[in-house]
Amino acid sequence: MEIELDDALVTGIPLIDAQHRELILRINALLEACREGRGKEELERTTSYLERYIREHFETEEKVMADLNYPDRGSPQEHHRRFIVDFSSLRARIEHEGPGVHLVVHVNKALREWFVEHVEKVDKAMAEFIKAEDRRT
Repeated sequence: MEIELDDALVTGIPLIDAQHRELILRINALLEACREGRGKEELERTTSYLERYIREHFETEEKVMADLNYPDRGSPQEHHRRFIVDFSSLRARIEHEGPGVHLVVHVNKALREWFVEHVEKVDKAMAEFIKAEDRRT
């Protein structure tokens, strides 16, 4: 199932939404590659991209939170750390077992689930805080 950046997943923070759009394109590209029998090849590109994305995106979000003095920074940071640990384990599994079809499917599903949960629970809360702060000024 492809992900679409609909209203439920838009934060209203242009830089973060742009990064999310790119992640969605990559997740959907992996899904499309799976449908076409190219999932194993696409998995390497996706995991390489994710290594960069994780660093850049989480740094962006944490900088936005720090700049705005977001009061609940610990929750998003913990969510980020958990994903980094989970992704590292998954990457090690791919390197150990090779990019089999079962891992391609697992990675795709895990990415979709993590992304939707992360945006709905973490990023949307931060966006609401930003909107409330904007209304006060």
